[in-house]
Amino acid sequence: MAAGTSNRKSGRVLYIDLLRLLATFQMVQGHSLDAVLAEELRAGWLFDRWTWVRGLTSVAFLFAAGISFHLATLTRFEAHRANPKAVARRVKRGLLLVGIGYLLHNPFGAVGGDAASWMAALEHAAIVDVLQCIGVSILILEALVVSLPSARHVVWASVLLAALFIGSSPVTAGLTVAGPGAFLTNYLGNAGGSIFPLFPWAGYLFAGVVAGAVACPAGIPSFGRQSVVALGGFALLVAFASWAIAFVPYGAGAPNPGPGLLKLAAVVALSAVLAGASLGMARLPRPLTILAGETLIIYVVHIALLYGAGYGLAEVVGPTLGLGASLGVAAVMLVGSALLGLGWHRAKARWSRADGRLPVFARRAKAG
Repeated sequence: MAAGTSNRKSGRVLYIDLLRLLATFQMVQGHSLDAVLAEELRAGWLFDRWTWVRGLTSVAFLFAAGISFHLATLTRFEAHRANPKAVARRVKRGLLLVGIGYLLHNPFGAVGGDAASWMAALEHAAIVDVLQCIGVSILILEALVVSLPSARHVVWASVLLAALFIGSSPVTAGLTVAGPGAFLTNYLGNAGGSIFPLFPWAGYLFAGVVAGAVACPAGIPSFGRQSVVALGGFALLVAFASWAIAFVPYGAGAPNPGPGLLKLAAVVALSAVLAGASLGMARLPRPLTILAGETLIIYVVHIALLYGAGYGLAEVVGPTLGLGASLGVAAVMLVGSALLGLGWHRAKARWSRADGRLPVFARRAKAG
């Protein structure tokens, strides 16, 4: 079988599904252990290595989202622009992600508390998490699609935006905005407590757009051995950038983007390995394909169970369990998340058969 033929027949670039599956596994077990593992066990060489690998999870999701945008939109650039409904769906999707991101940090846990508790809860509700980061990035990309003349221009704009968001992150890290626009502080850096501000995290998504254009310039039909080589070369380029940026004089105390770029390089290298492994695959088992497309519902529900305001495991149990018990919690969360994803997919299929369409919150992008 010719390289890439199986991916074309399945209508998917399988390595993106594999990357999402690995990231989902790491996300659920990582959050589970973080919620319940005893503090005294969070030390040592093994824990440090696990923490570093865990840090690849968000980078992987952002990178995969960028590649998916290229495959789903830029390879069908004119058709997408000519379809107002498709543009509206993409905008709604971005806004939905932003809305869910804020909802997951709701202040309801402060109900019945004093003024200080409410203030802390409101500050927590205003932080920017990964869903807001992805949602705003998608809105930026969609704006580029409708305003620039070609897909190539969008790719080059993504190159510049990746460099801007990553390279400027030491400058924006401590910035604050006063007045009515104070919420923007959380999008600029971590001064307001944000976990995933646009600087540098959105840069990893825009890097994914560029990697998609390099590896599969014509979409799924162009996937093959050359894609593996392109991803490998891209990983080396990012690794070089992670080394070179250490020499940029950002100033004392400014967080250098080098470590983050090194994680991006590791994710791109992993993508190259997965792309090579997928060349001979006819398809993934159907349950795995389904789960790779249901990462949003898995993310939302497992975050609510672990960190839900006032009722999540992180509050009810806390960091008190030994390693064995913590691994047990992680195993239960993994199995439960998988069953949830499969059940959610089945429910969507029933809705679709009932009226021929899905509500916007139940749709997923058919990318990769």
